[in-house]
Amino acid sequence: MWWLSGNLLCHTKNPIQEPLLEAFNGNKTDLFCTHPNIQTNEYIFWYRQFPSQPPHFIVRGYQEPSKSIAEERVSLVVAQNRKNSTFSFTNVAVEDQAFYFCALGDTVSQPSESL
Repeated sequence: MWWLSGNLLCHTKNPIQEPLLEAFNGNKTDLFCTHPNIQTNEYIFWYRQFPSQPPHFIVRGYQEPSKSIAEERVSLVVAQNRKNSTFSFTNVAVEDQAFYFCALGDTVSQPSESL
């Protein structure tokens, strides 16, 4: 058993997510983010940050289910009303232990490899 940590990426819309989550090798694990003030033009972005590293973009979504291009085991599902999102890992491993951030951003800007 080990933990995945969530933290808020500073943003004026203040997404809310769980501070800590237990995970077990080989299991499916879900991280949740609530974004009650999301605007029509905003996407939901998820980032991962390993110790002593900058955050790294993983996946973004709008309303449809999204798969990460770089991470086969990762998916993102955004609720129909867009107020909540679920970031999922399949076959989670100890190497996945990190901080995970959800953030909101407009549709004009593109995610970079790191923040």
